[in-house]
Amino acid sequence: VSTEQEIRNHPERTEAFLKAVQRGWRYAMGHPEEIAQLILRKYSQEKTLEHLLFEAQTMHELIQPNLVEIGYMSQQRWEFIANTYVHLGLMPEGYDLRGFLYTHISEEMAASRHHLRNLLIGFLSVAMVLGIGVGYMLLLFTSRLNREVEKRTVALAASERNFRSFFELASVGVAQVDAHSGRFLRINNRYCEITGYSEAEMRQFTFRNITFAEDLGIDDQQRRDLVAGKIREFTVEKRYLRKDGRVVWVILSVSALWSEGEEPATSLAIIRDISKRKQAEEDLVFAAKVFEHSIEGIVVTDCQGTILQVNQAFSVITGYSVEEAIGQNPRILKSNRHSETFYQQMWASLARDGQWSGEIWNRRKNGEIYPEWLTINAVRNSQGKITNYVSIFHDITELKRQQEALEHQAQHDALTGLPNRVLLNDRLQEALKRMARHHKRVALLFLDLDNFKHVNDGFGHTAGDNLLVELSRRVKKQLREGDTLARQGGDEFLVLLGDIEDVDDVSVVCMRLLDCLKQPFCHESVEYYVTASIGVTLAPEDGNTSEVLIKNADMAMYRAKNLGRNNFQFFTPELDFKAHRRISLEAKLRKGMEMGEFELHYQPQVHAMTGAVLGAEALIRWRHEGQLISPVEFIPLAEESGLILPLGAWVVKTAARQAKLWHDSGYLLDISVNLSSRQFVGQELPNLLREVIRATGLTSDRLYFEITESMLMEDIVKAQQTLEELRLL
Repeated sequence: VSTEQEIRNHPERTEAFLKAVQRGWRYAMGHPEEIAQLILRKYSQEKTLEHLLFEAQTMHELIQPNLVEIGYMSQQRWEFIANTYVHLGLMPEGYDLRGFLYTHISEEMAASRHHLRNLLIGFLSVAMVLGIGVGYMLLLFTSRLNREVEKRTVALAASERNFRSFFELASVGVAQVDAHSGRFLRINNRYCEITGYSEAEMRQFTFRNITFAEDLGIDDQQRRDLVAGKIREFTVEKRYLRKDGRVVWVILSVSALWSEGEEPATSLAIIRDISKRKQAEEDLVFAAKVFEHSIEGIVVTDCQGTILQVNQAFSVITGYSVEEAIGQNPRILKSNRHSETFYQQMWASLARDGQWSGEIWNRRKNGEIYPEWLTINAVRNSQGKITNYVSIFHDITELKRQQEALEHQAQHDALTGLPNRVLLNDRLQEALKRMARHHKRVALLFLDLDNFKHVNDGFGHTAGDNLLVELSRRVKKQLREGDTLARQGGDEFLVLLGDIEDVDDVSVVCMRLLDCLKQPFCHESVEYYVTASIGVTLAPEDGNTSEVLIKNADMAMYRAKNLGRNNFQFFTPELDFKAHRRISLEAKLRKGMEMGEFELHYQPQVHAMTGAVLGAEALIRWRHEGQLISPVEFIPLAEESGLILPLGAWVVKTAARQAKLWHDSGYLLDISVNLSSRQFVGQELPNLLREVIRATGLTSDRLYFEITESMLMEDIVKAQQTLEELRLL
């Protein structure tokens, strides 16, 4: 069973299928029992073997394969069968067996093929006649075509030569690139120069191999559109990575080398090095950002001084907006604080050097005058003519404040706010210059608090600082407006009095200063009193330099202290002589210790009732250049210079050795040594005594130290500790 469509579309296959079916039926009719067994085994067991064999026998009798060939289709037989079905009511009348019988369809198809073959032969005959005519015409056309091809070949060769010249000698990079893979097929020398690779190396690359990583995706879409035929060319700016590792900017133009409708094959890539242009653009962008975001005001004018451009910082500093400033002259900022000579010198410097910089005072829009540091540069063209001026400035108001604060700190005392020694020295020098011009005296007072250490020790350093501040306030009230009170350091103050006509005026000031201290000072709820010693020196009598005057006032102050404190003393030449002698004596004292110029004299200690000698007191003497120098003169100097410690240790050791010699000679005498306060407090007496006893063999009960009660009271705790250690020895 098949369909008419299947037969007409696949006649050979249908014929082969028919023959296969006929062979199958022949085999089945000849081997019924084998077929019945196959049906039962593989397909269905609904019917028994006997039933299937019966049906095979009945079918054989009906078909009569011995009389009628299997597969034979008689049209009359099928018409008889169809009429029978119509009679039985199984088919409608007016049936049509066309397209039902394979033989009918086969014959109809054969007739159709025969008719088509006849038509084809006729068509070929006509075509042959026409071909002969067309061939003659083609012969004529070919002749003309050959001439045209030859002509165009010559033109194409010339074009090829021109293209080759352009390709090889072009000032831009030119390359032929595979449209699909992006591989370089042909490259000119300039392309190789731009990338740094040789032509052989470039042929191994695609455009991706030389493209900077961040720019790989810039032209992907354009390349796809080019291959798809949506565009014929495109241009982009991108970065290439040279062989030496440097990055080069190029402008890349890619064009299709195939006509519309043709398969994409190659494209033409042209590049031009634009690195310098890009650098210039970046420089311009950077300059614009610097211009706009600079914290310094920037003004650009033409050669006549008309403002062309200002930045935001200009508006912030001056108060003028960009719109208000453009078209104006910088004179809108003029403060009138500078003379015309100042501006003339500025323009002369610009004309001569092309640059000027310096401090200038300008005026803001609100009228406020402010200092700024201004730099002006002239801009010249290639002919050397000035075309513009560029001014850069910044407000130095805060810097001025800081400088003033630093100068104040450098010249004033941090605690009291008074001028320090540096500023006093400047004012003293100025006063001495005025003195020379106006022939008037200058007085310098050196004020030092008496026993200021007791305040710090008793109440603490905060109380001491408060005392110095209050003292400064009181003293300042006693001075004239033009006088200077300065803090020398610690509890020392200097007072500069100018334009002194009479020495008695200085004495009056000194008494006022001492009187202002008579009022008590307070620490919390405790009142206490302080006094001061004042030394006075006058110029020009006592000197005409600041160093000499300060030194003289210092010596006079010490004389006041030596005379009982709470008084003032004028400098005298005798003080200067004593000071020089003191310095000279200190040097000799140090040298005398090195040279062994000191000796001990022993004063016997006698029992008042019996007259027996009980011991001796060691007294130090200094024999310098054959003369004895009084202890009254060198002992205080030794204490102040610190030489009393090594000198005192020498006395103890020498006296102990002498006592040991007396003991060894049969004289059991005690030996006593006077100690200064510095020896008792600043020297390790127990260690010194141990060393002396060990070195000399003298027993400790034979060595006595003489001290005063004031030594014990200076530091009771330390004194008790020292005495206890001495007792245990």
